Amino acid sequence: MIDRLEYGEKLFARVDSIERHRTAGHIMPILWKLALRQNLAGQTELARLLTFFEPDELPKSRILAAHWLRRAAARCHATALHNIAVTHRNSGAMGKYRYWLARAARIDPADREELKQFRIRFPHTIMRRWHRYARER
Repeated sequence: MIDRLEYGEKLFARVDSIERHRTAGHIMPILWKLALRQNLAGQTELARLLTFFEPDELPKSRILAAHWLRRAAARCHATALHNIAVTHRNSGAMGKYRYWLARAARIDPADREELKQFRIRFPHTIMRRWHRYARER
């Protein structure tokens, strides 16, 4: 009999193989199953997809995704912390961006480097709204 943790790992491996186009399938139903089984990685990935790539998703689902992201961040999940930081950066709240990036930097070396090189101008076109756009050189 497969225990709960091992089953979650198998499902997440399936999501990874679908994303890398090694196998056929849909990832959203698998991610929903993982999220409802309280899998942090599944909740974080589903929240990322719902927040950034599914604008037509139901508001109730997006609220649930934000709740899962905050819960994962409270448990110091590095990806969740980084996603919250990027969400604040894209909304123009640079103070909150720096705060959440600093929390993520405690765990992830890549975030630590980003925090060391903290910048307020970005090459993303969404940053034009807040006059924080800078072209790549």
